[in-house]
Amino acid sequence: MDHAEFGSDFASNPVSAPKRRGVPPTLAALVAGIVAASLSGTAGEALVGLFAPVEKPGAAADPSLDPDDGERRTVEERRGLVLDATLTYAVQGALLGLLLGLAGASSGGSIPTAGLGAGIGGIVGAVLCGLGAFGLFTLVVNNIDPHAPQLLARLSTRSILWGVLGGVGGLAFGIGQGDPDELGRTILGGAVGGLLAALLYELGSPLLVQDARTTWPIAEDPRARIVAHALTGVMVALGAARALSDPGKPATD
Repeated sequence: MDHAEFGSDFASNPVSAPKRRGVPPTLAALVAGIVAASLSGTAGEALVGLFAPVEKPGAAADPSLDPDDGERRTVEERRGLVLDATLTYAVQGALLGLLLGLAGASSGGSIPTAGLGAGIGGIVGAVLCGLGAFGLFTLVVNNIDPHAPQLLARLSTRSILWGVLGGVGGLAFGIGQGDPDELGRTILGGAVGGLLAALLYELGSPLLVQDARTTWPIAEDPRARIVAHALTGVMVALGAARALSDPGKPATD
């Protein structure tokens, strides 16, 4: 056999490790998304007011006002709002990336891809989501008029941030799966899930929670904050899993 024939045979029969049978991708991702939402929601509630004062019930309708005396928030107080959001989103991105990396591995990957997906997802999620929140919400608190119609501003800000969060979750899930051919699909699917979550949140939260002040970095009402974590965790997870070329087909031994 000459070298050309040998190369042709090798190319047509690549040596690759068989993909092991695992948990159905949609189920694995959904469980990971729910657990991540529970953990990040709990952490987020603990972080509320860490850098900025929590508004008291009955405070003025303008969320840029100080909760104590009704005067305009100082630069330091507005910076505190941004820092609260930065830390909250960094934690959320890290948890969602870590758990979706593990979920991807449980549905068809391996122990090495579990570590890789969880590690990359956790680190990239913390960095990108934290930096994204800091940049976007700095623009919000310094430039948006609280009295003006704000649906477009809220939707644009949250869509960008939750789209990034979703893309990170999809990246981690795809790496955990261990199939490079599916990586682009899971990133896109996770990002689309994040965008849909933002749309549902901005259109639906006013119906569930009045005066939740969702324009600002952290919603005032805890119910709105819980809904935000739940929507992102579930929608990103489902988007990443359902983006697989054949998510319902079990892996073969």
